[in-house]
Amino acid sequence: MKERTVSKEEMKERTVSKEEEMKERTVSKEEEMKEWTVSKEKMKERTVSKEKMKERTVSKEEEMKERTVSKEEEMKEWTVSKEKMKERTVSKEEEMKERTVSKEEEMKEWTVSKEKMKERTVSKEEEMK
Repeated sequence: MKERTVSKEEMKERTVSKEEEMKERTVSKEEEMKEWTVSKEKMKERTVSKEKMKERTVSKEEEMKERTVSKEEEMKEWTVSKEKMKERTVSKEEEMKERTVSKEEEMKEWTVSKEKMKERTVSKEEEMK
């Protein structure tokens, strides 16, 4: 009878020991699952962060393209404007040359006319004498 009792107590101890072991395993598994879940969440955050970085990069690239196009258009407009200014300058220079030539011719004509007037005056004076 005593053997049986010892055996029963041993069985109880074993059962208690097994239960404690199972509890420890369960706690350990739960902690492992928590760590895995946290790790998985961190991976999601990194993925989201990488996607945001890609979006920013794409956005920056598009912005740079727009700026480049804008600058190219600005340079074209500036070049066209510069060409127009050259044309105006050339036109003004030609106009000034024409005016100068015209004035020179006018002065020659005036000088010739003045000379003729002198001659007439001299001729008249001689006639009068």
